[in-house]
Amino acid sequence: MRSNRFWLLVLGGAVLLCAVCAALIPLFARPGAMAEIRQNGVLLRTVSLDEPLDLSIDAPNGGSNTVTVRDGRICVSHASCPDQVCVNQGWVNQTATPIVCLPNGLVIQIKGGEQDLDATTG
Repeated sequence: MRSNRFWLLVLGGAVLLCAVCAALIPLFARPGAMAEIRQNGVLLRTVSLDEPLDLSIDAPNGGSNTVTVRDGRICVSHASCPDQVCVNQGWVNQTATPIVCLPNGLVIQIKGGEQDLDATTG
């Protein structure tokens, strides 16, 4: 009985810690100025978030994505993949939030801002 109470406290503490960390992510994210578009690890293009753009990207598996840039934000406005996770993510302009389409191998990462340092480089 006592052991169960201990593990419930440990689990509760872990859940609380995760919730606090999730709440702090937006505080440390900063708006970016550029976005790197990669497919299967290969840099396809770097785009400015200041210039409107509609870009169609064909995947080697026969799929496709449409990337849209407007008003300092970027999104995947159309995807051929069945789950539509990348489309449902919506508009992004923070460095802490990449857009990922796993079926088509697409990753969009926001770069730039005042500094381009991460927790590793300090």
